[in-house]
Amino acid sequence: YAGNLGAMQGLHELIDAFALVPEADLILIGDGVERQALAAQAAPLPNVTVLPPVGQDEVEAHLAAADVLVVSLRDTPLLRVTMPGKVQASMRAGKPILAHAAGDVAALITRHGAGVSCRPGDAADTADAIRHLASLSEEGLAGMGASARRAYDSQFSSTVGVSRLEALLAQAQETTQT
Repeated sequence: YAGNLGAMQGLHELIDAFALVPEADLILIGDGVERQALAAQAAPLPNVTVLPPVGQDEVEAHLAAADVLVVSLRDTPLLRVTMPGKVQASMRAGKPILAHAAGDVAALITRHGAGVSCRPGDAADTADAIRHLASLSEEGLAGMGASARRAYDSQFSSTVGVSRLEALLAQAQETTQT
């Protein structure tokens, strides 16, 4: 996980789940209002590390080395309909995604076979999702990662975005001319 270490990310609950799965490692990279509390919570756990913020090149190196990327959001009405940029960046990286999130994020990841979603705040459900991902072969993980990249290319790439914007502008122009 690389990004904001704040209250809305639900990272304390994610750490609780990783505490139940000692064979899987979690690395949190970033800064935010919860950073010190997360580091204190993680300190006794050998499989959870909280790193300080790093430059973009180092973030990309960590993401490339990861087996799975994490998108984590608390379950709130607003966050159920929020699609943070981290989702697209994770899909673009071509890695499987652990969506510790509800709503649109979880539905997108599940629908495209781009990873596994779990209920945020539910340590047992999240631990089951982590165990499932940890049990997959390299080929299984690579397949999910390829699905994530295909979904990014078909729905979020700049080419697709420009085409959608052009269509919306053309539609708006037609509407104003009639």
